Amino acid sequence: MKMCGINVISTYIFWIHHEEEEGVFDFSGRKNLRKFIELCQKHNIYVILRIGPFDHGEVRNGGLPDWLYGKSFEVRKLNDGFLYYVKRLYTEIAGQVQGLLYKDGEAYMYALRDLAKECGIVTPFYDLHLQLPLYSPL
Repeated sequence: MKMCGINVISTYIFWIHHEEEEGVFDFSGRKNLRKFIELCQKHNIYVILRIGPFDHGEVRNGGLPDWLYGKSFEVRKLNDGFLYYVKRLYTEIAGQVQGLLYKDGEAYMYALRDLAKECGIVTPFYDLHLQLPLYSPL
């Protein structure tokens, strides 16, 4: 893919594969999200995480775990029961990607901005993540 000029990969995180049994999260082996992102990083490939909870992606239940059905609440609805379990999922994902997100590179971008200014390069400096100039000469 990289040889074809692809530098961004979008990937689903299928809840059904990471929490097959309620309360037991598995990010090991072929499910190792962190290792996948680090491998992409090694090859200068950006990763867009599609965290769901509902992902489609040709997987059963849109990626929602089987055990989630039959609970006392509706899935994919704005209710405390469903949101409780989604929050648990998101907390697990956050632990897997800690330190690897784009926002974690902000200090680097600010350091480059400050160095450019120190060297006399006084121009607007944009960060696509923030969609605003990090600093303006005005």
